[in-house]
Amino acid sequence: MQDTHPVAFTSGALAAMEKNYALIEKELLAIVHARERFDQYIFGQEVIVESGHKPLEAILKKPLLAAPKRFQQMNCL
Repeated sequence: MQDTHPVAFTSGALAAMEKNYALIEKELLAIVHARERFDQYIFGQEVIVESGHKPLEAILKKPLLAAPKRFQQMNCL
């Protein structure tokens, strides 16, 4: 966002295995996808990710080892 307007958008299709993920895992997968897609813009910058998914926010506040194993493997915490 720049001056409250979106600068760019991204989308992606889920792989067959990812379609079976729980909703909370899909939310995190979307954040990981955006981080990877816009890496050239955000590298070295402090980034604030806004999400309305309260259970995900609670998990991300915990230490990495307390997070579910699949979250740890997504390499985003």
